Amino acid sequence: MYAGGHTIWLEKSVDLNTPFGNPRGGRRSFSGSKSFTSPVIGARFMVGFTPHWFVLVDGNVGGFGVDNVCFTGAVLGALGYRTTRFDIAMSLEAGYKASRYNVDKGGVVETNATLNGPLVGFTGYW
Repeated sequence: MYAGGHTIWLEKSVDLNTPFGNPRGGRRSFSGSKSFTSPVIGARFMVGFTPHWFVLVDGNVGGFGVDNVCFTGAVLGALGYRTTRFDIAMSLEAGYKASRYNVDKGGVVETNATLNGPLVGFTGYW
């Protein structure tokens, strides 16, 4: 089990081509950014099948209204292979991760997003 923090950096930009309606013509750009930091709690476990092969599962939830973050959560599942290179224990992992966050409109920005996809990871142990 673990506890920590999760920071989300959001950056948005809009480019407008306005040849008509703008006496000077050309492009206009608008951009802004904001970061949100909130607490998370989670758990991770690994199950080894052989001395080299293992399965890793990790999940966390957070937000709890801190910094206008109503919810943030992630789940990860991966298959890993342990090895040693240059006298350093390490592992290679491949799997899938999904993250979700909900930032309340009570603040500067309102954002709801789910990000997911495959992952390839490398972990060194020393």
